[in-house]
Amino acid sequence: MTEPGAGRFDPELLVSPRRTSWFDRPGGLILILVISLLLALVMVFTYGNLFAVAGIIGIFAVVAFTVYNIDWGFYIFIFFVFLFDQFDIPGFPSVTT
Repeated sequence: MTEPGAGRFDPELLVSPRRTSWFDRPGGLILILVISLLLALVMVFTYGNLFAVAGIIGIFAVVAFTVYNIDWGFYIFIFFVFLFDQFDIPGFPSVTT
């Protein structure tokens, strides 16, 4: 089997025995621990505000999607531009209205 090229997706890679878990990768366990510690610190410093933790997780997700595929990051950006531009914000002149 040849390796898939750029732009092609091979579903066999998801279940391949060559695929290792995050714990087996160098720095994977450290990354998981750092993210968990950061979320715990956000909970402590915001006095248990789950909305702040959800926001941090959302930021991590957007950055991860953007790093994985720059087009997805652009689509997320355009989505939020369309979402927030449809409402009038007092004191903020909209570019499209």
